[in-house]
Amino acid sequence: PRQYRRGVRSMPADSSAAAIVALDPAWRPAATESLRLAAAGDGVLYLLTSPSGGGGSSSGSAPSLRRLTLATGEEEVLELSRVSATPAGLFADPHSSTSVLIAHANGDTVYVHRSRSRVLGKARGLLITAVAWLRPDPSRSDTREVLLGSSSGAIFEAALEPTRTSRYRQLFTLSPPAPLCGLAAEPFVSQGAPDDKRLFVLAATPTRYYEFVGPASLEALFASYRELSHLGHVEVEGPPPGTAWPPPHKGSSLDFDRRRGRE
Repeated sequence: PRQYRRGVRSMPADSSAAAIVALDPAWRPAATESLRLAAAGDGVLYLLTSPSGGGGSSSGSAPSLRRLTLATGEEEVLELSRVSATPAGLFADPHSSTSVLIAHANGDTVYVHRSRSRVLGKARGLLITAVAWLRPDPSRSDTREVLLGSSSGAIFEAALEPTRTSRYRQLFTLSPPAPLCGLAAEPFVSQGAPDDKRLFVLAATPTRYYEFVGPASLEALFASYRELSHLGHVEVEGPPPGTAWPPPHKGSSLDFDRRRGRE
């Protein structure tokens, strides 16, 4: 298909070409490297690459992280803390262009803020599979508060600073345990009560959606749900037994069975 320098261009309606839309690639890897993971922040794209034929640090090929500024095309190679394991997940802060987390298969997680990186010592051994970045506090510009979801269904809260993790605690564990594949958190105010600040958290596994709604404090929010004998949820069609997640895209065949609170 034809490539264009900028944006998206539709092909003529009577064109015999198979493609009807052509996209301009924002970036291409060199012939000697392979793109492993990508994540989008605010106006930037993070690209984790490794030498072709190498899966990451476990194979002796150190990965490389680039931060691509989309408006200018400027590319910066970021120095990474060395981890002897294969990168398994890349999670960029959607509210900024400065922060990203790299999860590794051995349970080590690297936090990159601006041009500095460090391993999250308090989270060693935790295989992070989902991250929700809370909206930053303007008075604490170098602190990022996050929710971390693990492969065992545990949800943690962390406050990440450039040189340390000032807060780290477990908030909740799903029952039955299941790997988290998505987390989202959004603050809101109650209708008619602008001073009543609230928080909505969505947690997703391959087969269920869970919703948490309550006080703006994460500890208070999840504490109210820890007292429940059963957590309401929405069932979704998961992958067939023995297959990897996520499954192949199946268009509109996903069947949402809205059975909140029932097995």
